[in-house]
Amino acid sequence: MRTKDGERMGIIDVIANTCKHFTDTSKCTCDKGITYKSLYIPCFRNSNYSGGECEFAEFPTKEEARAKVEQIKKTRKDDR
Repeated sequence: MRTKDGERMGIIDVIANTCKHFTDTSKCTCDKGITYKSLYIPCFRNSNYSGGECEFAEFPTKEEARAKVEQIKKTRKDDR
């Protein structure tokens, strides 16, 4: 993912700038039941994908994003 200025984001920034309710666009709706097609994907802030407004948009803090990265690393290590 890139910033609006075209800079590449690190994984912590990607997570911190992705709405907590985002699933993926193949599912058509987020965890709050909002249809992605009804909005211009407001699920990403500070990125070249930003747009639209959503009353349910909620973004993780940097600390939450770091914790999620650590959780992913641990899960991947445990799967080996």
